Amino acid sequence: MQPHIEALRTDLARVLTDARDQRHQLLTVRASHDIALPLLQKHVAGSADLHLDIGFQGSVDALRSLNDRQCLVAGFHVPALRGAAPVFAKALKPLLKPALHNLIGCSKRTQGLMVRREHAALARTFPDVVRHGLRFVNRQQGSGTRMLVDHLLHEHSIDPGALPGYVGHTEQTHVAVALCVASGVADAGVGVEAAALEFGLHFAPLVEEDYFLACLKGNIAHAAVQRLCAALAGAGWKEILAHLPGYQPAAAAGRVLVMEEALPWWRQAQADAKRRAHARS
Repeated sequence: MQPHIEALRTDLARVLTDARDQRHQLLTVRASHDIALPLLQKHVAGSADLHLDIGFQGSVDALRSLNDRQCLVAGFHVPALRGAAPVFAKALKPLLKPALHNLIGCSKRTQGLMVRREHAALARTFPDVVRHGLRFVNRQQGSGTRMLVDHLLHEHSIDPGALPGYVGHTEQTHVAVALCVASGVADAGVGVEAAALEFGLHFAPLVEEDYFLACLKGNIAHAAVQRLCAALAGAGWKEILAHLPGYQPAAAAGRVLVMEEALPWWRQAQADAKRRAHARS
């Protein structure tokens, strides 16, 4: 391990030197796991003198970290849903307030079923996993992909107990889920296409998602946040995503978004809550 330790020591010394350089900006990011973010980290380090200190957490924990002032930016993802989305609204609406937060467009990506090639004909849709009794590897509580799984269960009226593996074995990243499927520990999981292809798995698309970055309104003018927005809006980021399977740039990449427009279900959930309160009165 000594050569690796020395390499890490050298990298740390370089990072500390850069951090002391006033030309460089440091931006703390807590984010739901995404294969594209390390590529963004490398891109902005070279093109924008910006160091992204990325810590991967579930979407819920990332937003909590933002609200607790533990980071400047939090990454989370939601399906591109136009109507009500009770699973996502229940988990995320308490953490996102239009008066307190701004959203920044980052990317779009496709999530789907990852299965080994011998199961490709059996798993074209999410209910197929239950129908054929495929062993499922789930994501951790609070992750955006776990919310997606719960959303799909709700959408298809499937009891979680009917999904083999829903309770028990969980993983923290898309890559870990793909590895479990590829190694035979599980038969199916939900993740991004790039992770599936990395391990030679069959990928059946399920939903397109928006990956957003959230920021407190008071920090949107921060120099590091502004550099990040400029990089997201630039041609370099679009080029990176064009070569990453299952990804594409957000329509409003790098732009500050109105929350109720970016998340239509946020307003729907608010209206539903008012109707319930009115009915009780």
